[in-house]
Amino acid sequence: MSHLTGEASFAPEIEARAYFNHAAITPPSPPVMGAMSRAMGAFAKAGSNAFLGALEERATLKRNLAQLLCGDPSLEGAFAFMPNTTSALQAIAHAISWREGDTILLFEGEFPTNIIPWRQASARHNLTLEWASLEPLARLEGPDWSEVEAALKRGVRLVCVSAVQFQTGLRVPLEDLADLCERWGAELCVDGIQACGVAPLPMSRIDYLASGGHKWMMAVEGAGFLYVNPKRLSALTPQGAGWLSLEDPISFLFEPSADLGHHKPLRAETSAFEGGAQATLCYAALAGATELLLSVRDQEGRKGIDAIYNHINALNDQLEEGLNALGFESARSPDLARRSGILSVRPSPEMGGVSAIPTIANAWAERGLVCATPNGYLRLSPHWYNSAEQVSFALEVAQAAL
Repeated sequence: MSHLTGEASFAPEIEARAYFNHAAITPPSPPVMGAMSRAMGAFAKAGSNAFLGALEERATLKRNLAQLLCGDPSLEGAFAFMPNTTSALQAIAHAISWREGDTILLFEGEFPTNIIPWRQASARHNLTLEWASLEPLARLEGPDWSEVEAALKRGVRLVCVSAVQFQTGLRVPLEDLADLCERWGAELCVDGIQACGVAPLPMSRIDYLASGGHKWMMAVEGAGFLYVNPKRLSALTPQGAGWLSLEDPISFLFEPSADLGHHKPLRAETSAFEGGAQATLCYAALAGATELLLSVRDQEGRKGIDAIYNHINALNDQLEEGLNALGFESARSPDLARRSGILSVRPSPEMGGVSAIPTIANAWAERGLVCATPNGYLRLSPHWYNSAEQVSFALEVAQAAL
């Protein structure tokens, strides 16, 4: 198993012996809490004089996000801060220049965050919603794209999908989907919250990506972001634009002869979507978390998300083998390219099937093993700081609970 380098003090100080619920909420780590404390302290001591420093720190955060997710800090202009995934998806849903009758392709079984904004856009702009099944993408022999391609052939403006499915952990082959979208002239929008910070993403092939920061990114609620591929930006019209969306928006605060900006153009970067003031403490948390994720290394020389992804899947290999031996049925793909950081299992019929899930989850929690129970699964999601020893403890708990 790959061991990650780093200080033990970087790990969250969670009470649970094995906290395997990062696909829900990650407890803030000392670096994250420290970053929030420093931000609060700066404003407590300097008041408004801390504002420009906060802006500089957010610019650094965008470079780090671009480095972490795209491998290229120069793509900082492709990112905008958003409170959460929903806000980022809503921003895109109402910024596209829709034509009446345009079609959006959605997938059955998605988390509601990646459905409701498109349902609202459909009602507002008189669009058509089509649906495809996720089941063909999870088949053991490999993904079957025939249903998706048939829809694309009929004419689809936008395909919307989660990079990782929240119930099963299926990682959608986005490269293949991007190829199909390009072939048939569709755009690709991705809900990235279950992938950002844990699984590689083909960002250059994605048109729009939305994510919150409180799951695998290890920050807190209220700190999310929107990515817009630079080739798509000029065709969008931000509906939530505000004073900080403008070119050179703050000079009038410091220069008496400066233009108030009433007639200035919007910024030619994704930050035009931000509108106004941001949640300073939340983005200080995301800054601390992003620096932490960038610092992760393993003994094989991998770093950042690549190191994290390999480490977590090694833990999940051990977890899956042990839980299968106890009678659980795994939903994890045998194909490494379709795996994420999630391991979802179900009790066998002999164990009581899905009706036994609440009882099992409660018994695990009482013994110090924390997971989630979305839509008929026991979902385990360790992160970079979790260890093989914690996996062994989790398996002992699982056996004792039975």
